[in-house]
Amino acid sequence: MRPLGPRPGRPDTRADIIRAAKRMFARGYGACSLRAVAREAGVDPSLLVQFFGSKEGLYLAAIADVMRPDDVLGRIIGDASDGLGGRLAAYYFDLWDDAETRWPFQAILLSAASYQPAAAILRDFITRELVARIASRAVKDRAELRAGLAGSHLVGTALVRYVVRFGPLAELPRPELAEIVGRTIDGYLFGPLPAAAS
Repeated sequence: MRPLGPRPGRPDTRADIIRAAKRMFARGYGACSLRAVAREAGVDPSLLVQFFGSKEGLYLAAIADVMRPDDVLGRIIGDASDGLGGRLAAYYFDLWDDAETRWPFQAILLSAASYQPAAAILRDFITRELVARIASRAVKDRAELRAGLAGSHLVGTALVRYVVRFGPLAELPRPELAEIVGRTIDGYLFGPLPAAAS
């Protein structure tokens, strides 16, 4: 059994905790506790509070570790808004089909599907950290609403394709899926919206 307690001189302790958290969240957000993650990572539970503050903070760190929004924003946005929705959708669905990111990302969304607060955290993260940051640079009006619509569409599509495995959507080739969803995302981000209620 691995000894518990802080690991002085180990700069990768935080990364070890996040890896353990992704494994534990695969069993469901509601069933995962900070103590269980600490045990899996071989560290003292107080380290989790020190690094992440709460279970929600740890969950957000696990999502960020998979999605890495800071690394991809420039590539997705590019030099023009043309095709932005397609680039965003392609990046998002690549996470699901890439061997290195598939299992933790599926684990996160499976947790979201089984526990409503986790679903809200995931939706809000994708909306705030990915889509809203893109929208703030590329969209001229009602960026927050547009980002929320786009983020919800991405999460919902992934849930139906990869978790529910609805036939036509699950069988659609990923490039075609990204193109179709990308057009919808472009509509959310750049298309006309009804006038805001006064």
